[in-house]
Amino acid sequence: MARSTPRRRALSIQQIFLLLGSLNGIVLGTLLLSSWQLLKDSASATGHATITLFLGGLLLINLAISSVIVSQRVIRPLRRLVRESHAIAVDEGTDGALLRVVGTDEVARLADAFNGVLHRQRQAFEQLDLANQRLRNVNKQVDDSIRYAALLQRSCRIAS
Repeated sequence: MARSTPRRRALSIQQIFLLLGSLNGIVLGTLLLSSWQLLKDSASATGHATITLFLGGLLLINLAISSVIVSQRVIRPLRRLVRESHAIAVDEGTDGALLRVVGTDEVARLADAFNGVLHRQRQAFEQLDLANQRLRNVNKQVDDSIRYAALLQRSCRIAS
């Protein structure tokens, strides 16, 4: 019997940035403390300089990681949403198309909400089309009735 493994929930974009911001804050605080101690106690300059360089390097690595995460988790999905939204807006053969929802993060929830708006808009247009068709049918019946009444009036005049 196959056991299904529970799917791990991915961190949201907000949680990732909170984590990275906290880590960068800790590293920066330690870097500032090390620099202050370096200025205060020049006897242990080599040790504090090494720590300062290490922490500076750690900040650069965190910056690189942050930029990769921003690119992969925010910029790329938003570009995709813009591209797909534009295709839907200009109706390039996307009749009934919806945005692709990838993942469960904030961008995916935005795409899902946009799809809900598209769905409700399409339902409203369908209802409007049905109401217009009913109105055209009623107008045709009224026109037919008026023509029939005019025909009867002419017939009555000719007969009299």
